[in-house]
Amino acid sequence: MRALCMVCGCLFLVGCHLPAQMSWSPDGSKAGYRVNDQFVIINADGKMLTPVQKSIGGMAWTADSKTLYFASMSDEESILPAGQLGKVSDQWARPGDLPEPGESRMVVSSWQEAADPKKAGPIALFTLPDHPVWHLAVSPDQEWLAVIQAGSAKGNDCSLYAFHLPSKTLYTLSATCGLPMCFTGANRLAFVEPQTKPGCVENGAGFVVEVQLKHDAPAPERRQLINVVCDKAFWMQPIGDDLLFTAVPMNFPSRVTDAPD
Repeated sequence: MRALCMVCGCLFLVGCHLPAQMSWSPDGSKAGYRVNDQFVIINADGKMLTPVQKSIGGMAWTADSKTLYFASMSDEESILPAGQLGKVSDQWARPGDLPEPGESRMVVSSWQEAADPKKAGPIALFTLPDHPVWHLAVSPDQEWLAVIQAGSAKGNDCSLYAFHLPSKTLYTLSATCGLPMCFTGANRLAFVEPQTKPGCVENGAGFVVEVQLKHDAPAPERRQLINVVCDKAFWMQPIGDDLLFTAVPMNFPSRVTDAPD
């Protein structure tokens, strides 16, 4: 039976960008390291293997430690060769205002290990609006790449995308989700979503939701796992069949009773 564990805590993000990030490959031989907007691959001794590209957040390794997915900002057509970008699907949810050619945008790419590190280079997969990318995750079956991206400057809601790697298809799962998400199975994804629109800031109450991702399905199957306050949940991680997540406890007033005579 699945258990849901809550860890109480707080996370404070300074400004619009995370100051630094590091993500080790599963085999521990190398890591993606980003400080400010500089992104490099380093070995286990901290020596730089190769610079990759400018990035302001978000990275995830495949299980074999040979491919690293990351997000970068670009307005250059040169890094978007024809035939390498995936298609966008509106089958599950209406895509947001995705960028037009020539506009500034976030580009999600893959870096693949090569025998000669100098020959290893990024391959652009798809583009997103010009907002910071907080978090990337690869599904255990290596078929899906999930992306949490900051929303507009008007609110704290995030957008959640799922990219089907075999078909190179981008799906929008939510335009008003919270910050945390993780894969809980081969093609199961958990995240936080508000009860009503337009999102966490105005409404507060929400759910941890788990969806079943199927490329050929008309819509992902979803179920609600537990009630949470959307903007007070910051991180989640699977532990076997259980789910660990951080949140901030909230006290609500008890029901008003009649005063004694």
